[in-house]
Amino acid sequence: MKRFMTIFKLFALASTLTFSGGLATVPMLHEEIVIKRNEMSSESFYHYVSLGQTMPGVQVVSVACLLGYKINGRWGRYAASLGAIAPVLVIMTALTAAYRLLPQTGIIVYVMSAFRATAGVYILEAVLGMYPHVTNGKKKLKFIVPLVAVMLAFLPISSVLILIVYGVLAVISVWLGKDLL
Repeated sequence: MKRFMTIFKLFALASTLTFSGGLATVPMLHEEIVIKRNEMSSESFYHYVSLGQTMPGVQVVSVACLLGYKINGRWGRYAASLGAIAPVLVIMTALTAAYRLLPQTGIIVYVMSAFRATAGVYILEAVLGMYPHVTNGKKKLKFIVPLVAVMLAFLPISSVLILIVYGVLAVISVWLGKDLL
């Protein structure tokens, strides 16, 4: 039961203190799970985070399920999922109830702007932390990942188009037996 509560508290804290979704919790969870508690390697951690992002549904819950299961089996999965969901449920219920009471001017507008600004910082921190594990020593990927990021940021190119092109290149690479990527 103590382990259940520890995992619950860890994910509840990460879910409470980060805004902007699942990726924003990654740096905090990495610090706690990998660095402080040594529950798994960075490689495994980022593997589960990447896998959780490919699953349908809410990313933070998918990632929590996978990491919780890796840490403590089925009960770890339950604890992590509840920890990720409970604070958001309470906060969103309170904010929804209070929304009509809050004036949409003055300090409220500035607070909401601050929340939006921190979202980008959390996501950037997650991306920079995952980058070495995603590229995993492949020289071509170390070039392609920043190139795609710049293309998405500054050119009117759809991310779906980039994924399709990259997927086709991956299939061709496997079919030819050469490392094109």
